[in-house]
Amino acid sequence: MSKYQITREVQKELEVLNRRIDQKILRGLSYALEARRHKMLLSHLTRLNRHAIPSFFTRLSSLFSVRRFA
Repeated sequence: MSKYQITREVQKELEVLNRRIDQKILRGLSYALEARRHKMLLSHLTRLNRHAIPSFFTRLSSLFSVRRFA
């Protein structure tokens, strides 16, 4: 499976899980197990996308980097 396919599958799973959590909240039921699964999937998605888009500070530091010649 490619990184793109894994990312897409994790996002689908998160959408389904979000709907299930919302339904449980509306019914007044406990959603602790779903919350743990959601947290795990979200961290997995974050790790997959960590280097895909440079952070704001990375882009800012490259913009203002100054080379000093000795």
